[in-house]
Amino acid sequence: MAMRSQESAVSTALRALRHPQTGLAAVLAAVASELDAAMVAAYLIPPGVDPAEMLASGGPRAADLGPPGNVSGRQSELIRSISLEVAITEGSPALGNCPPWSKNEHVAGISTLLSETSSCVLIAGSEDPIDPGDLYRASAPVGLMVQAIVQEREIARLRGEVHHMSQDRSLLASTLQHDLRSPLTSILGYAYTLKQHPEVIPADQQASLLGSIICQAERLNRMIGEAIARETGDISGPLRLRLVKAVDVSERVAAAADTGRGGEVVVECERDLEVVTDPDRVERALLNLADNALKYSPADVPVHIIVEAQGSSVTFTVADNGPGVSPEVLPGLFGAYATDPERGDGTGLGLHSVRGLAEELGGSVRYSRSHEWTRFSITIPKEGTSE
Repeated sequence: MAMRSQESAVSTALRALRHPQTGLAAVLAAVASELDAAMVAAYLIPPGVDPAEMLASGGPRAADLGPPGNVSGRQSELIRSISLEVAITEGSPALGNCPPWSKNEHVAGISTLLSETSSCVLIAGSEDPIDPGDLYRASAPVGLMVQAIVQEREIARLRGEVHHMSQDRSLLASTLQHDLRSPLTSILGYAYTLKQHPEVIPADQQASLLGSIICQAERLNRMIGEAIARETGDISGPLRLRLVKAVDVSERVAAAADTGRGGEVVVECERDLEVVTDPDRVERALLNLADNALKYSPADVPVHIIVEAQGSSVTFTVADNGPGVSPEVLPGLFGAYATDPERGDGTGLGLHSVRGLAEELGGSVRYSRSHEWTRFSITIPKEGTSE
């Protein structure tokens, strides 16, 4: 390829940098013309990927190569062998016999390193011998365009990560706002009760209400601490595992739910059933479920918290006699912002938060409906988890 033609190809590549994918096709068409080649193609071997990807092609028989995309089989082996040489390869039986290059009398390829882990392979096929020097010079504008494509993809990937980070932060803020309402509602309920009826509330009940206020305030403080930990890089904050009685956890949830929304919550649990877990996370998850249950259950029918030991696991079930979940909502029930259009209320974050808390505890949550009762069940390891 003459120096003038090479400079022209480089100029074409530079002008096409705004649209590197289509610009590469234009450069390869020019390269094919200068080389008098029937087929010219550029391939990318990205980091950590064995199969090569054809980026663009040129020449009168470029259609034989097929559209850009991943290549496989013998053609991928051919491109890999050229990339390992990092030099011009010509006259090799492997080159000439590999479809679709087998249609050409002469085939030559050259590899250019883009980084320590990725490379660009340029292959040309012609009826006449290909000048290795011309092919080498042609690799300059092609490599420039392929490098631009690699950078363009990396920028797109980084933009996607930034977008997901923004979404995650927004979801975290919304979930935190949702979860903070439960302890705040309990604190306000207890405080208003003490303020409005201090003369009729026995001293022991007043002490109990004050204890509940302190308990919910401490819980609120821990939630804020966890939110700060997430913001600084610790995704969920440390688990605070300890041996607790399942009935104590359930009764605290029942008391908080009763005060926060009104209604009756009945606990069904063996008094001596113990579990090693993070009780704060369990309570947060159960309170979300109990709050929903009280919202949709008939006022004269109590909500039940049922705790059962099953081998090495413990299951906390919140059951209500409400209408259940609409079938169209079920596939994404525990996803973020999943709401029931027939109800038209809620943020769609409560069940998403429950799932996250259950998974942090090494467990899971499931929904079931039978005999007009709706059940949400959280199953966690009986002996805790270190995950």
